[in-house]
Formats: sequence, structure tokens, C-alpha cells
Amino acid sequence: MPGKEDEGQEIVKWLAENVSKDLFIHVMEQYHPRAHVGKPRRSTGKSTAVVEPGGVESTNDTAQKVRYQDINRPVNQQEVSSVLEAAKQAGLWRFVEPPRHGGFL
Repeated sequence: MPGKEDEGQEIVKWLAENVSKDLFIHVMEQYHPRAHVGKPRRSTGKSTAVVEPGGVESTNDTAQKVRYQDINRPVNQQEVSSVLEAAKQAGLWRFVEPPRHGGFL
């Protein structure tokens, strides 16, 4: 996920230590915001207040922001590379590689 490469690094380390160093790993570089990501926050319907997770009303500043702002962008190559490097350092070696061509013909 965008901006969450530290979590990805911990996940690949955990997989190597607790599952197997021989499993296939696919670091998905194609993430793109969809569905509710980036859309305006919804109100509760009964009032104009915006409700945050856990049922807590947000402040006016927070209410104006879009949903899931922290992942409202594609991942960049540096983020993907840092997770792949962490996987290699953890001893993982079987990677699903993206195709080297531009798509299907």
C-alpha cells in the first residue's frame, strides 16, 4: 500500500521466518485507488456530522478531507523496491515478476 512499505517489510520478514523461504512472493505494484478511496467523506444521514471509524464524530477540518487520504495514490517504484529488497534480505527468493512486455498482443 502507498506509504506503508515498513509494514510490507515486516510482512515479508515474518513470512520468511514463520512460513517458508521457498514460497512465492508477489509484491503488487499495480495498486491504484478505487471504490471509496479519495471520495468525499459521508455524513451519517441524520445530521451533517461526518463519522470516523468507531462512531466518533470528526472535526470540521477532518470532515473536509477525502476518505483514506493516506492511500489515495498509486505506489511508487521506490516503495515496491524497498519491500522486494527486504524480502531478499530475509532469504526469500521466489518472486512473481511483472511481465517485461507491454501487455497481451
